Amino acid sequence: MTIEKNYNQSQTYQSEAAKDLSFATSRLCLYCTQRFLAYIVVDAKDEVQAFRLEEISDLHGNEVDIVQNIIRSDTFLQQANFFDDITIAFSDQSFTLVPNDFVATENIAEFARQNFQTGNNSLLTEEIKNTGYSIVYASQNAIVRAFETAFQHQVNIKNSLASFVAGLLKEWYWNSLTLVANLEDNLLQLVAIDDKKIRWMQSYKVTSAADVFYYIMSVAQSVDFNIKQHPLYLWGDWQTQGEAYALCKKYFGNIHWGSRPQRYTYSKVLDALPQHAYVNLFLI
Repeated sequence: MTIEKNYNQSQTYQSEAAKDLSFATSRLCLYCTQRFLAYIVVDAKDEVQAFRLEEISDLHGNEVDIVQNIIRSDTFLQQANFFDDITIAFSDQSFTLVPNDFVATENIAEFARQNFQTGNNSLLTEEIKNTGYSIVYASQNAIVRAFETAFQHQVNIKNSLASFVAGLLKEWYWNSLTLVANLEDNLLQLVAIDDKKIRWMQSYKVTSAADVFYYIMSVAQSVDFNIKQHPLYLWGDWQTQGEAYALCKKYFGNIHWGSRPQRYTYSKVLDALPQHAYVNLFLI
């Protein structure tokens, strides 16, 4: 189930320029959730030339088989071994935030190895730039191997929360205490920013609109957020007719829709996508 009616129906957008794309100077960014696999293709001029989203929750078979079948049916993914760079992020990774003043960045990998267990998955660490934190999380090894085997190419792995927070600090200007809520399926990412400093960052599993509203209000209270004056920005699956949005609209007095990051330019074919959708994909 999802909290809001969203945009995650299988869809593909491809510009005319994508037909003559040079893979050797282009990047492939993939984002995988429990419900969909999405990607963008970015050319040498940092323009997004292609977007595809494929629903996977209703497909039969294990995740590895589903990924392999999608790759075999996709023109761009079949050519992935020719891309200059391939990066993938996952939405549902378990993670731990570690302050850099508790464990120095250069020691975080050893700290993780000694203190965390992940079963069959690998432990990965990543510094969240300009926050004073690093993140420790588990790689989804089986799915990563499926991509690497199909692509014959090493895949860079990113943590979606780390990319989201770092992107918020780099891509937008925040001149007052701001609360950001990114809702994707049953995952809510909440970030509080005050003058380029992170006051709060966390992900929450949610099963209802009431859950979404509860976590937003709880974080707002924790950071002394004035719900009538301070801005609340929404990214992801939010809908103006949705129950979660209606609750926020009732109590918050300064709500804004998020926009796409300015790191890229975007082919006109992507105008069909809402500006606030899929920010975790565009920030990989």
